[in-house]
Amino acid sequence: EKEKANKVEDLNGVIRGLEKKLDDTRSNLNHTSRSLEQAKASMRKQTNVVKRYMADFIHSMRMEKEGLMSDVQKGLLEEKAEISRRLKGIAQEYGWKMENKQMEQAMNYQMT
Repeated sequence: EKEKANKVEDLNGVIRGLEKKLDDTRSNLNHTSRSLEQAKASMRKQTNVVKRYMADFIHSMRMEKEGLMSDVQKGLLEEKAEISRRLKGIAQEYGWKMENKQMEQAMNYQMT
């Protein structure tokens, strides 16, 4: 009977030890779950910050692109105006030369 009582007491001790380990494991799991939730919340905050930075960056790049496009368009318009001015000058000069040539031919015709 005493031996049986000792074995029962030993088993009860083992059961208490296992229950303590189970409680410790549950406590660690709860702590880990809280840490995981905190990490998730921190990641969400960091993700939102990165999204804001990306949105600002994209907006800045769009503004820069629009500025560059405006500069390019302005440059093209100025170049077009310059080419038109030169062509007009060439056309006028050609017209004057043709008039002079016609006048010379008319004078030569009249002299002969």
